[in-house]
Amino acid sequence: MAGTQATPSAKGFIFQAYYALYFLFNNYAYRDVIFIDIEAKQEDVVFYYKDKFIDIIQIKTQEFPKTNSSTFDSEKFNKGMSTLNKSYTKLSNGNTKVKRCIYANNMVNQKIERITNQIKKETPCDFIYNMQNELYDEEKLKLFSTLNFIPDEKYYLARIDDKYFSSSFFTPLKELSFALERMGVSLTKIETITHLLKNIFADNSTDRDERIEINQIAWVIIKQHFNYESGFANFNILYAEELFNTGFFGISDILQKDKNISALDSISNHLDLLQHITKLKISYENINGIVNMGNFKHFVDSNFIELENEDYLSLDSSIPKIESNLVYKFLLYYTYFKKIDIEKIYKEFNII
Repeated sequence: MAGTQATPSAKGFIFQAYYALYFLFNNYAYRDVIFIDIEAKQEDVVFYYKDKFIDIIQIKTQEFPKTNSSTFDSEKFNKGMSTLNKSYTKLSNGNTKVKRCIYANNMVNQKIERITNQIKKETPCDFIYNMQNELYDEEKLKLFSTLNFIPDEKYYLARIDDKYFSSSFFTPLKELSFALERMGVSLTKIETITHLLKNIFADNSTDRDERIEINQIAWVIIKQHFNYESGFANFNILYAEELFNTGFFGISDILQKDKNISALDSISNHLDLLQHITKLKISYENINGIVNMGNFKHFVDSNFIELENEDYLSLDSSIPKIESNLVYKFLLYYTYFKKIDIEKIYKEFNII
Protein backbone atom coordinates (compact mmCIF):
# COMPACT_ATOMS: atom_id res chain seq x y z
CA MET A 1 0.00 0.00 0.00
CA ALA A 2 1.33 3.40 -0.96
CA GLY A 3 2.32 5.36 2.11
CA THR A 4 2.07 2.44 4.59
CA GLN A 5 5.53 0.90 4.01
CA ALA A 6 3.98 -2.50 3.35
CA THR A 7 6.95 -4.41 1.94
CA PRO A 8 9.33 -2.11 0.04
CA SER A 9 11.87 -4.80 -0.90
CA ALA A 10 11.84 -6.87 -4.06
CA LYS A 11 11.10 -9.91 -1.90
CA GLY A 12 8.11 -8.05 -0.50
CA PHE A 13 6.76 -7.53 -4.00
CA ILE A 14 7.12 -11.28 -4.63
CA PHE A 15 5.12 -11.96 -1.47
CA GLN A 16 2.40 -9.60 -2.67
CA ALA A 17 2.36 -11.31 -6.07
CA TYR A 18 1.80 -14.75 -4.52
CA TYR A 19 -0.93 -13.44 -2.24
CA ALA A 20 -2.64 -11.83 -5.23
CA LEU A 21 -2.43 -15.16 -7.08
CA TYR A 22 -3.90 -17.02 -4.12
CA PHE A 23 -6.89 -14.71 -3.66
CA LEU A 24 -7.51 -14.43 -7.40
CA PHE A 25 -7.93 -18.19 -7.82
CA ASN A 26 -9.41 -18.90 -4.39
CA ASN A 27 -13.14 -19.66 -4.50
CA TYR A 28 -13.40 -18.79 -8.23
CA ALA A 29 -12.79 -15.06 -7.65
CA TYR A 30 -11.21 -14.77 -11.13
CA ARG A 31 -14.65 -15.27 -12.68
CA ASP A 32 -15.89 -11.98 -11.20
CA VAL A 33 -12.74 -9.84 -11.00
CA ILE A 34 -12.14 -7.23 -13.72
CA PHE A 35 -9.01 -5.47 -12.42
CA ILE A 36 -6.21 -6.16 -9.93
CA ASP A 37 -4.02 -3.49 -8.37
CA ILE A 38 -0.82 -4.40 -6.51
CA GLU A 39 0.74 -1.91 -4.06
CA ALA A 40 -2.35 0.22 -4.64
CA LYS A 41 -3.16 3.61 -3.19
CA GLN A 42 -5.89 2.05 -1.04
CA GLU A 43 -4.09 -1.10 0.14
CA ASP A 44 -1.36 -3.63 -0.63
CA VAL A 45 -3.66 -5.52 -3.03
CA VAL A 46 -7.07 -4.46 -4.34
CA PHE A 47 -9.48 -6.56 -6.41
CA TYR A 48 -12.15 -4.77 -8.45
CA TYR A 49 -15.29 -6.79 -9.18
CA LYS A 50 -17.95 -6.61 -11.87
CA ASP A 51 -20.59 -5.71 -9.27
CA LYS A 52 -18.60 -2.53 -8.39
CA PHE A 53 -17.43 -3.94 -5.03
CA ILE A 54 -13.76 -4.25 -4.11
CA ASP A 55 -11.61 -6.41 -1.84
CA ILE A 56 -8.80 -4.69 0.07
CA ILE A 57 -5.93 -6.85 1.29
CA GLN A 58 -3.30 -5.88 3.88
CA ILE A 59 -0.24 -8.14 3.85
CA LYS A 60 2.17 -8.71 6.72
CA THR A 61 4.98 -11.24 6.39
CA GLN A 62 7.63 -12.70 8.64
CA GLU A 63 11.10 -13.48 7.28
CA PHE A 64 11.44 -16.92 8.91
CA PRO A 65 7.98 -17.83 10.25
CA LYS A 66 8.87 -21.36 11.34
CA THR A 67 11.69 -20.18 13.57
CA ASN A 68 9.35 -17.61 15.13
CA SER A 69 6.45 -20.03 15.59
CA SER A 70 6.36 -19.82 19.38
CA THR A 71 5.29 -16.18 19.55
CA PHE A 72 2.45 -14.21 18.03
CA ASP A 73 3.61 -10.99 16.35
CA SER A 74 1.03 -8.70 17.90
CA GLU A 75 2.79 -5.59 16.60
CA LYS A 76 2.42 -6.67 12.97
CA PHE A 77 -1.17 -7.77 13.57
CA ASN A 78 -2.21 -4.54 15.30
CA LYS A 79 -0.50 -2.36 12.72
CA GLY A 80 -1.90 -4.31 9.80
CA MET A 81 -5.45 -4.37 11.14
CA SER A 82 -5.31 -0.67 12.03
CA THR A 83 -4.17 0.19 8.51
CA LEU A 84 -6.87 -2.04 7.03
CA ASN A 85 -9.54 -0.40 9.18
CA LYS A 86 -8.41 3.10 8.20
CA SER A 87 -8.53 2.15 4.51
CA TYR A 88 -11.98 0.60 4.89
CA THR A 89 -13.32 3.67 6.74
CA LYS A 90 -11.92 6.07 4.17
CA LEU A 91 -13.26 4.06 1.24
CA SER A 92 -16.70 3.64 2.83
CA ASN A 93 -16.93 7.37 3.56
CA GLY A 94 -16.13 7.95 -0.11
CA ASN A 95 -19.02 5.68 -1.15
CA THR A 96 -16.76 2.85 -2.36
CA LYS A 97 -18.41 -0.51 -1.80
CA VAL A 98 -16.02 -2.86 0.03
CA LYS A 99 -16.78 -6.58 -0.10
CA ARG A 100 -13.94 -7.93 2.07
CA CYS A 101 -11.15 -6.53 4.25
CA ILE A 102 -8.48 -9.23 4.39
CA TYR A 103 -5.53 -9.37 6.77
CA ALA A 104 -3.13 -11.85 5.17
CA ASN A 105 0.11 -13.27 6.54
CA ASN A 106 2.54 -16.19 6.32
CA MET A 107 3.07 -16.71 10.05
CA VAL A 108 2.72 -19.92 12.04
CA ASN A 109 1.41 -18.50 15.32
CA GLN A 110 -1.99 -16.90 14.67
CA LYS A 111 -2.85 -16.26 18.38
CA ILE A 112 -5.63 -18.84 18.02
CA GLU A 113 -4.44 -22.21 19.29
CA ARG A 114 -6.77 -24.25 17.08
CA ILE A 115 -5.48 -22.56 13.91
CA THR A 116 -1.83 -22.50 15.01
CA ASN A 117 -1.93 -26.26 15.68
CA GLN A 118 -3.50 -26.83 12.27
CA ILE A 119 -0.64 -24.91 10.61
CA LYS A 120 1.98 -26.93 12.47
CA LYS A 121 0.40 -30.22 11.36
CA GLU A 122 -0.28 -29.45 7.67
CA THR A 123 2.25 -28.59 4.97
CA PRO A 124 1.43 -26.45 3.14
CA CYS A 125 -1.41 -24.88 5.15
CA ASP A 126 -3.46 -22.05 3.64
CA PHE A 127 -6.80 -20.69 4.78
CA ILE A 128 -9.13 -17.72 4.83
CA TYR A 129 -11.53 -17.33 7.77
CA ASN A 130 -14.23 -14.77 8.35
CA MET A 131 -13.28 -13.18 11.67
CA GLN A 132 -16.88 -12.89 12.87
CA ASN A 133 -18.57 -15.94 11.40
CA GLU A 134 -15.86 -18.63 11.42
CA LEU A 135 -14.13 -18.08 14.76
CA TYR A 136 -15.43 -19.12 18.18
CA ASP A 137 -16.40 -16.38 20.64
CA GLU A 138 -13.41 -17.03 22.90
CA GLU A 139 -11.10 -16.97 19.86
CA LYS A 140 -12.48 -13.61 18.75
CA LEU A 141 -12.02 -12.16 22.24
CA LYS A 142 -8.41 -13.27 22.28
CA LEU A 143 -7.64 -12.10 18.73
CA PHE A 144 -9.35 -8.71 19.09
CA SER A 145 -8.10 -7.95 22.61
CA THR A 146 -5.31 -5.60 21.50
CA LEU A 147 -7.24 -3.84 18.71
CA ASN A 148 -8.85 -0.43 19.05
CA PHE A 149 -11.93 -1.55 17.07
CA ILE A 150 -14.07 -4.67 16.71
CA PRO A 151 -13.89 -6.17 13.19
CA ASP A 152 -17.29 -6.81 11.61
CA GLU A 153 -18.31 -9.53 9.14
CA LYS A 154 -16.31 -7.92 6.31
CA TYR A 155 -13.00 -8.79 7.98
CA TYR A 156 -11.06 -11.95 7.15
CA LEU A 157 -7.95 -13.62 8.52
CA ALA A 158 -5.91 -15.37 5.84
CA ARG A 159 -2.64 -17.23 5.60
CA ILE A 160 -0.51 -18.50 2.74
CA ASP A 161 2.16 -21.06 3.56
CA ASP A 162 5.77 -19.93 3.39
CA LYS A 163 6.54 -22.99 1.29
CA TYR A 164 5.26 -21.20 -1.83
CA PHE A 165 7.98 -18.57 -1.50
CA SER A 166 10.87 -21.04 -1.54
CA SER A 167 13.56 -20.28 -4.11
CA SER A 168 15.04 -23.79 -3.92
CA PHE A 169 11.97 -25.72 -5.10
CA PHE A 170 8.61 -24.97 -6.67
CA THR A 171 5.31 -25.65 -4.91
CA PRO A 172 2.21 -24.99 -7.06
CA LEU A 173 -0.77 -23.17 -5.62
CA LYS A 174 -3.53 -25.76 -5.51
CA GLU A 175 -6.12 -23.07 -6.37
CA LEU A 176 -4.29 -22.33 -9.63
CA SER A 177 -3.88 -26.07 -10.30
CA PHE A 178 -7.64 -26.63 -10.00
CA ALA A 179 -8.38 -23.68 -12.30
CA LEU A 180 -5.96 -24.91 -14.99
CA GLU A 181 -7.53 -28.37 -14.86
CA ARG A 182 -10.96 -26.85 -15.46
CA MET A 183 -9.55 -24.97 -18.45
CA GLY A 184 -7.99 -28.11 -19.90
CA VAL A 185 -4.45 -26.73 -19.51
CA SER A 186 -1.66 -29.21 -18.80
CA LEU A 187 -0.32 -28.96 -15.26
CA THR A 188 3.17 -29.32 -16.73
CA LYS A 189 2.79 -25.61 -17.58
CA ILE A 190 1.89 -24.49 -14.05
CA GLU A 191 5.40 -23.50 -12.97
CA THR A 192 5.91 -21.32 -16.04
CA ILE A 193 2.43 -19.80 -15.72
CA THR A 194 3.00 -19.11 -12.01
CA HIS A 195 6.27 -17.29 -12.67
CA LEU A 196 4.81 -15.27 -15.54
CA LEU A 197 1.81 -14.17 -13.48
CA LYS A 198 4.04 -13.46 -10.48
CA ASN A 199 6.21 -11.23 -12.68
CA ILE A 200 3.16 -9.34 -14.00
CA PHE A 201 1.99 -8.72 -10.44
CA ALA A 202 5.47 -7.73 -9.24
CA ASP A 203 5.86 -5.30 -12.14
CA ASN A 204 2.47 -3.80 -11.35
CA SER A 205 3.54 -3.12 -7.77
CA THR A 206 6.11 -0.62 -9.05
CA ASP A 207 3.62 1.25 -11.26
CA ARG A 208 0.71 2.46 -9.16
CA ASP A 209 -1.08 4.14 -12.06
CA GLU A 210 -1.65 0.81 -13.84
CA ARG A 211 -4.13 -1.96 -13.16
CA ILE A 212 -3.92 -5.55 -14.33
CA GLU A 213 -6.91 -6.53 -16.45
CA ILE A 214 -8.30 -10.03 -16.06
CA ASN A 215 -7.89 -10.42 -19.85
CA GLN A 216 -4.11 -10.20 -19.30
CA ILE A 217 -4.26 -13.09 -16.84
CA ALA A 218 -6.27 -15.21 -19.27
CA TRP A 219 -3.88 -14.33 -22.08
CA VAL A 220 -0.84 -15.58 -20.13
CA ILE A 221 -2.51 -18.96 -19.70
CA ILE A 222 -3.70 -19.13 -23.32
CA LYS A 223 -0.26 -18.27 -24.65
CA GLN A 224 1.35 -21.06 -22.61
CA HIS A 225 -1.37 -23.52 -23.56
CA PHE A 226 -0.66 -23.26 -27.28
CA ASN A 227 2.37 -22.99 -29.50
CA TYR A 228 2.39 -22.25 -33.19
CA GLU A 229 4.72 -25.07 -34.13
CA SER A 230 1.84 -27.54 -33.88
CA GLY A 231 0.14 -25.74 -36.77
CA PHE A 232 3.12 -25.30 -39.06
CA ALA A 233 3.21 -28.73 -40.72
CA ASN A 234 -0.42 -28.91 -41.89
CA PHE A 235 -0.39 -25.28 -43.05
CA ASN A 236 2.77 -25.94 -45.07
CA ILE A 237 1.01 -28.82 -46.85
CA LEU A 238 -2.14 -26.77 -47.50
CA TYR A 239 -0.19 -23.82 -48.88
CA ALA A 240 2.78 -25.66 -50.42
CA GLU A 241 2.48 -23.95 -53.81
CA GLU A 242 2.30 -20.41 -52.43
CA LEU A 243 5.17 -21.10 -50.05
CA PHE A 244 7.24 -22.47 -52.95
CA ASN A 245 6.65 -19.22 -54.86
CA THR A 246 8.10 -17.22 -51.96
CA GLY A 247 11.28 -19.28 -51.93
CA PHE A 248 10.71 -20.39 -48.32
CA PHE A 249 10.37 -23.96 -47.10
CA GLY A 250 7.60 -23.18 -44.62
CA ILE A 251 5.55 -20.53 -42.84
CA SER A 252 7.90 -20.61 -39.85
CA ASP A 253 10.72 -19.32 -42.08
CA ILE A 254 8.64 -16.30 -43.10
CA LEU A 255 7.67 -15.63 -39.51
CA GLN A 256 11.27 -15.82 -38.31
CA LYS A 257 12.66 -13.83 -41.22
CA ASP A 258 10.39 -10.84 -40.77
CA LYS A 259 10.18 -11.18 -36.97
CA ASN A 260 6.42 -11.61 -37.35
CA ILE A 261 6.29 -14.38 -34.78
CA SER A 262 6.33 -11.76 -32.00
CA ALA A 263 3.42 -9.94 -33.63
CA LEU A 264 1.58 -13.23 -33.93
CA ASP A 265 2.21 -13.97 -30.26
CA SER A 266 0.81 -10.64 -29.17
CA ILE A 267 -2.50 -10.82 -31.01
CA SER A 268 -3.55 -14.30 -32.06
CA ASN A 269 -5.66 -15.07 -29.00
CA HIS A 270 -7.20 -11.67 -28.40
CA LEU A 271 -10.91 -11.61 -27.82
CA ASP A 272 -11.67 -9.13 -30.59
CA LEU A 273 -9.93 -11.36 -33.14
CA LEU A 274 -11.93 -14.40 -32.00
CA GLN A 275 -15.15 -12.47 -32.31
CA HIS A 276 -14.16 -11.24 -35.78
CA ILE A 277 -13.41 -14.78 -36.95
CA THR A 278 -16.77 -15.97 -35.59
CA LYS A 279 -18.54 -13.30 -37.69
CA LEU A 280 -16.54 -14.29 -40.78
CA LYS A 281 -17.47 -17.93 -40.25
CA ILE A 282 -21.18 -17.12 -39.94
CA SER A 283 -21.13 -14.96 -43.09
CA TYR A 284 -19.24 -17.62 -45.04
CA GLU A 285 -21.56 -20.42 -43.98
CA ASN A 286 -24.66 -18.44 -44.95
CA ILE A 287 -23.42 -18.62 -48.55
CA ASN A 288 -21.20 -21.70 -48.76
CA GLY A 289 -22.51 -24.06 -46.11
CA ILE A 290 -20.73 -25.33 -43.00
CA VAL A 291 -16.96 -24.87 -42.92
CA ASN A 292 -15.28 -28.28 -43.19
CA MET A 293 -11.96 -29.74 -44.28
CA GLY A 294 -13.16 -29.78 -47.89
CA ASN A 295 -13.75 -26.03 -48.08
CA PHE A 296 -11.50 -24.78 -45.31
CA LYS A 297 -8.80 -23.46 -47.63
CA HIS A 298 -11.45 -21.59 -49.57
CA PHE A 299 -12.74 -20.13 -46.28
CA VAL A 300 -9.23 -18.92 -45.38
CA ASP A 301 -8.50 -17.57 -48.86
CA SER A 302 -11.83 -15.73 -48.89
CA ASN A 303 -11.47 -14.10 -45.49
CA PHE A 304 -7.83 -13.52 -44.55
CA ILE A 305 -7.96 -10.11 -46.26
CA GLU A 306 -10.57 -9.01 -43.68
CA LEU A 307 -8.03 -9.58 -40.92
CA GLU A 308 -5.29 -7.90 -42.93
CA ASN A 309 -7.51 -4.83 -43.49
CA GLU A 310 -7.92 -4.57 -39.70
CA ASP A 311 -4.11 -4.56 -39.39
CA TYR A 312 -4.14 -6.93 -36.41
CA LEU A 313 -0.43 -7.60 -36.69
CA SER A 314 0.82 -4.14 -37.74
CA LEU A 315 3.25 -5.72 -40.19
CA ASP A 316 6.03 -3.66 -41.72
CA SER A 317 4.95 -2.19 -45.07
CA SER A 318 8.24 -3.33 -46.64
CA ILE A 319 7.25 -7.01 -46.32
CA PRO A 320 6.40 -8.46 -49.76
CA LYS A 321 2.66 -8.83 -50.29
CA ILE A 322 2.81 -12.57 -50.92
CA GLU A 323 4.54 -13.02 -47.54
CA SER A 324 2.18 -10.78 -45.58
CA ASN A 325 -0.78 -12.59 -47.16
CA LEU A 326 0.58 -15.93 -45.98
CA VAL A 327 1.16 -14.58 -42.48
CA TYR A 328 -2.47 -13.45 -42.25
CA LYS A 329 -3.68 -16.72 -43.74
CA PHE A 330 -1.75 -18.56 -41.04
CA LEU A 331 -3.23 -16.24 -38.39
CA LEU A 332 -6.75 -17.14 -39.52
CA TYR A 333 -5.91 -20.82 -40.03
CA TYR A 334 -4.29 -21.37 -36.64
CA THR A 335 -6.63 -19.24 -34.54
CA TYR A 336 -9.68 -20.88 -36.13
CA PHE A 337 -8.53 -24.36 -35.14
CA LYS A 338 -7.63 -23.24 -31.62
CA LYS A 339 -10.77 -21.15 -31.23
CA ILE A 340 -12.79 -23.71 -29.23
CA ASP A 341 -9.99 -24.29 -26.71
CA ILE A 342 -9.22 -20.57 -26.46
CA GLU A 343 -12.88 -19.76 -25.83
CA LYS A 344 -12.97 -22.43 -23.11
CA ILE A 345 -10.33 -20.50 -21.18
CA TYR A 346 -12.05 -17.17 -21.72
CA LYS A 347 -15.36 -18.67 -20.58
CA GLU A 348 -13.73 -20.03 -17.41
CA PHE A 349 -12.70 -16.45 -16.66
CA ASN A 350 -16.28 -15.39 -17.44
CA ILE A 351 -14.98 -12.98 -20.09
CA ILE A 352 -17.27 -14.28 -22.85
